[in-house]
Amino acid sequence: RREYGWDYYCHRCRKGGKYYANRLSPARSLQFIKSLNVKPVQAVKKVFLPRDYTVKIPAAGLAWLYSNGITEDDIEFYGIGYSEYYSRVILPVYRDGKLIYWQGRNLGEITRKSPKYMNIHQAGRKDLYFTCIDYHQTECTHICIVEDILSCIRVGHTMDCVALLSAFIPDLLVFKLQHRYSEIVLWLDPDKLLRTMDWMHRFNALGIDTRMITSNHDPKYYDDREIERKLLKYG
Repeated sequence: RREYGWDYYCHRCRKGGKYYANRLSPARSLQFIKSLNVKPVQAVKKVFLPRDYTVKIPAAGLAWLYSNGITEDDIEFYGIGYSEYYSRVILPVYRDGKLIYWQGRNLGEITRKSPKYMNIHQAGRKDLYFTCIDYHQTECTHICIVEDILSCIRVGHTMDCVALLSAFIPDLLVFKLQHRYSEIVLWLDPDKLLRTMDWMHRFNALGIDTRMITSNHDPKYYDDREIERKLLKYG
């Protein structure tokens, strides 16, 4: 029986040996590893949409979007598409007309090897967030901060909105909000209650009237009337 592997040697500790890869050659081992791992988050020097990106979204993708209240106008306005290679709905994020991030929602079975979301973003960017600001074509004095892109689009039907694409609010975003809006509404997941309260106190300290909404579900799971009611109640 032939065992495939490769030799290794460390010039610092002067130790080495032979590594066996379950009878797979190095090239086949790398190919096998890549086939098993889909990185949930990946930073790259320049972001490109998948080569097979298309605006023709299959029925399963449209069903997922429609079930979360996303309309045909939303799909067209925000450039939502599909990649057959990844079997994912593609949610792109642009800044000044430049693609800086895209998120892929898995339409197949969700496993450890094939996670629900795949996130590709430009390394080093300080403005990684999704905005629904130009949707109304009017100047708003208040804005809502949510966590995910679809919730942002849904809230964006009522008022300006920003979706955080990380676990914190970027300082650059804080600066922009401080100089543009007189009121901020925080609508984040219930498990981030303490963090939301900290952010609320931070914005209030900067002189921005800030309030928070607490709910059992993400905004995208409510109909437009309920979203508006919650925003007006807390706005």
